[in-house]
Amino acid sequence: MANNDIPKGLRTLLIDDEPFMQDLLQASLRHVGIDTITLAGDGAEALSLVERGEQEFDLVVCDLYMPRMDGIEFLRYLPQCGFRGGIVLLSGKDQKVLRSAVQVARERHLNVLGSLPKPVSADDLRRVIERITAYDFDAHLTATTILTEHQIQTGIEEGYLGLYYQPQVDLTSGEVMGVEALARWYDPQQGTLGPTAVVPVIEGSRLIHAFTDAALFQAIHQQKAWQDKGLQLRMSVNISVSALERLDLPERIEALCQEIGIEPSSLVMEITETHFAADSATTLDVLTRLKLKGLCLSLDDFGTGYSTLEQLQRAPFDEMKIDHSFVHGAKFDPAARTILESSMELGRRLGLTMVAEGVEDAEDWRLTRELGCQSAQGFYIAPALPPGEFDTWIGSWAGPGAS
Repeated sequence: MANNDIPKGLRTLLIDDEPFMQDLLQASLRHVGIDTITLAGDGAEALSLVERGEQEFDLVVCDLYMPRMDGIEFLRYLPQCGFRGGIVLLSGKDQKVLRSAVQVARERHLNVLGSLPKPVSADDLRRVIERITAYDFDAHLTATTILTEHQIQTGIEEGYLGLYYQPQVDLTSGEVMGVEALARWYDPQQGTLGPTAVVPVIEGSRLIHAFTDAALFQAIHQQKAWQDKGLQLRMSVNISVSALERLDLPERIEALCQEIGIEPSSLVMEITETHFAADSATTLDVLTRLKLKGLCLSLDDFGTGYSTLEQLQRAPFDEMKIDHSFVHGAKFDPAARTILESSMELGRRLGLTMVAEGVEDAEDWRLTRELGCQSAQGFYIAPALPPGEFDTWIGSWAGPGAS
């Protein structure tokens, strides 16, 4: 299980316009071990504190409904200040408002740890703030750096592309079934960058094929290395829709599997729903031939696109990954739970394997298991890890509740 201790000395900015609520929230924060707390009465005051830079903050706890500048407006300006800490959103409004606020923040590449309805208990705060340890690394990866085509081409040639691996676990047995390979970019000047520094540039460009080849080569070699140690893990790799325009992709992947010594059936190609259009004859051609070669196909981020049913009908998918926005907190969010249950029922009827993304606490684990989901990934299990750390993690993994 990912580490769930709250780091010592978190510098926290608490934003709420009600003095009574400020006192309650301060008491709750201190109860969970946070003593360095700065108060702001609304978004404008908070933004001024962040912009002045006289003190840095690791954590922002922000109400949404405030005078002058509300929480949503505050989130609008926060990325411009370079803030990379954790954010907890609060509101006395209904869950739909909170859920939309979380989506707004994540669209702005902010590190949202979670959202809580008021009144807030100390236990609820602890449960959300504990995630900051798991999100620290990914928060750094949301930097707005965008590399040039030349930098990316040079980086691919010099081996700057790296992969981290997030475990996927069977919800019934707790067994680690596979991993999802997630791209990381090692820049000599700027350090580790996430896919947002690279993917927007390579999508639709001539670099997409070189990038895809490099990622597949690295992922399959890692899978083989684990296989040689006795670890039989499925390897899920994200494939850009632009890469699916290459008609020889099935042959290239088949040849790579044969060369390295991996069964194609243990390799999963993930295609993101929001980017996938089922009306492309070339895309369907390549997807169908990938299936003929024995590979598994997964529809990623299910529920976030616009033509889902048509895609599931026309393309030969084996697996459906339910987007984290419908998984995390679904027990307490009627709308998210309805979408989650409907997605599960649809997957069952279509004979698809179901994977829940964004399982971030015990409640998410229990609910997805109760609903019949086969496997899960998320920070409750482990964040994405480099190969060495993954080897250490899997050696200590003993299922839910393990430390």
